[in-house]
Amino acid sequence: MRDLLDYVFGPSASSVGRSPSDDFWYRPVPTPTYSGVDVTEETALTYSTVYACVSKIAKTIATLPVHVYKRLPNGGKEPAPDHPLQRLWQMAPNLEMSAVSAREAFLTNCLLWGNGIMEI
Repeated sequence: MRDLLDYVFGPSASSVGRSPSDDFWYRPVPTPTYSGVDVTEETALTYSTVYACVSKIAKTIATLPVHVYKRLPNGGKEPAPDHPLQRLWQMAPNLEMSAVSAREAFLTNCLLWGNGIMEI
């Protein structure tokens, strides 16, 4: 019976016997599409429309002013210019990037992968 299923549907992953260090486990998981073509973040960026849209959104939002607020007991908020995070958002993370380009990279990751991480 197993041979018949392998013949009809192809060999399953368990019958192939992939090793834990095989590249199969570390490839990006594609989003299923109607056309059957695997679409990942990397392949989507090869299309000029996707690249232009992501770039335009990230660049525009990255140039907006960033403010840190503190919550008030009554539920409101007020700017906290002396908060340590306010200074971190305004300064360049290293000699190669400006603060705006770092926020742009962060936003690009958010748009394509759903999250962005900036290590302090």
